[in-house]
Amino acid sequence: MIIAASGLNRVTSLLAFLLPLKVILLVASDGVSRWFEPFVGPEGKDSLVIALTVAAIVSFFLSIALDALTDRLSASASHTLLQGSNELAVVGNQGTTAQNIYSQFSDTAAGTLFVLAGLSVIAWVNPLLLGALLGLSAAEFLFTALVIARTNPINPGPIARLLTQDLRDYLNIFSSINFLAAFGILLYPFVWGGGGQVLAALVSIVVLRRILGVSAEVIQNAVKMVQRRAVIDALVFREEPYRGKERDVMRILREIFQKQARESRARQSLRSAGIPFEEVEATWQDSRLSGMNRLAIRVRTGNGMTRFFQQQIYMPKHDLRLENEAVLFEYMSREQLRAPGQLLRFNEGVFQCQICESGVEEAVGENAWREVRNGLLERLMCVQPPRSLVEAFTMSRPLLHDRLSGDLIDRLEIGVDTADERSTIDELRARLALLRERIRAIPLYVRNPEIQYSNVVLDEDGEPIVMTWGKWTLEPLGAALPSGIKRGGLEKFVRSISRTRSDVPVDFAVEHMELAGTAYECERLIHDNLLKGALDCAARLLANPLLATADTQHGGLIQ
Repeated sequence: MIIAASGLNRVTSLLAFLLPLKVILLVASDGVSRWFEPFVGPEGKDSLVIALTVAAIVSFFLSIALDALTDRLSASASHTLLQGSNELAVVGNQGTTAQNIYSQFSDTAAGTLFVLAGLSVIAWVNPLLLGALLGLSAAEFLFTALVIARTNPINPGPIARLLTQDLRDYLNIFSSINFLAAFGILLYPFVWGGGGQVLAALVSIVVLRRILGVSAEVIQNAVKMVQRRAVIDALVFREEPYRGKERDVMRILREIFQKQARESRARQSLRSAGIPFEEVEATWQDSRLSGMNRLAIRVRTGNGMTRFFQQQIYMPKHDLRLENEAVLFEYMSREQLRAPGQLLRFNEGVFQCQICESGVEEAVGENAWREVRNGLLERLMCVQPPRSLVEAFTMSRPLLHDRLSGDLIDRLEIGVDTADERSTIDELRARLALLRERIRAIPLYVRNPEIQYSNVVLDEDGEPIVMTWGKWTLEPLGAALPSGIKRGGLEKFVRSISRTRSDVPVDFAVEHMELAGTAYECERLIHDNLLKGALDCAARLLANPLLATADTQHGGLIQ
């Protein structure tokens, strides 16, 4: 039923487009074409115009009704399907997933029937055109099969990458080629031949355009269903459990970075960078950073020394972190931020990689981690970001005082249950402009959320190195600090910052850092929908001395 409704919907949609064109041609002509003369006679032009106009209108409304009917039938059928499947949900949002899969299957079946019907129409009005289309389709199929057969999955060429990563554009290229070739065949009789049938050419071009688009949709839906076969089997067959399939990108990662292959590539990379070596060992390191994997490269040189490097392997869609890191170090030196020296940056298949120096590859001891972390944070906050970096950052991302908007505060409304909470949010709205002014006046520092125990190593002098910087941001001093830093620690930070930074005025105090830290925490809690915690933060913000007075000169730092 749903396949019939979907197929009929495509037909009525085509008629709703084609029939008005025929009416225009008929009105502009002197008589009735030989196609319709057997039905209405040579003098039946007016009645034919009326009949075709009514048919066009009916087709239009039928198309709308059938579209809605198809959605309802798909929802009903998917519900029936789920009732007979596994009792436990096998995927998230299972109802919507089942409806989408059922719609894809129905659209694929209906689309296939529509394409066959459209080709039959073309065969009737222009057999030569049908032969050309079938020949082109066969050639394109053979070309695609050849590309797939000769593709190296580890390092695919541009055509194979387009086929696997952007199938829609790949199919659109072939559709455009087929349409232009068909247009030339239809045009030939009118320009160089003895003339042609206008209506036949018009019908051919409209039907061809539709079936080319539907063909591309059918192929895309079929590929998607094959890729989701594990989910479809679990939803359709009750006895079939869901078995998650390894993602293609993870399979390629395994193939590229197996032990022998990664050590061979490490030797090539070191040789290209001019690093002498006698022995190279590349070992896998577990990474707690999302979207990035690591290799520890140990190099023994001819003089008996050992050097350590780290290869960072960024997954597709995470390679922008390398771009962000590159931008940061266009404006600041790596030594300023305790970042590792970069040896090489390159592509390995679909992965962006870089090799960095990693000191003596000695991790920070667990007992010493808190002290080392606080020392790193202190050092970073003592470094003033150049104005050019601030301008580059703010062109694409807002600073904290800009993110603290009225819309953000409005999201607290759903968490208000008591009179005290209502008072807090009302007072926060009243003092929002003052809060933003105070935050804006606090100097900025380069914040790195990846300062983590597993991402910090020691150099030859025992100084810490933060290995990755792809998620850096600019925040006001005191914002985004880890929990557990007491007031005494903040006072130590304030003394060091005031002593080393020229942009920090003499009245900079712990209250400024607490204000920035609490505002940042409030924003984070709102985004996480932890609204009670955010309301507590708002109360602490209002209790800060910098907001407790309306005197805009108090604590009015100038950045």
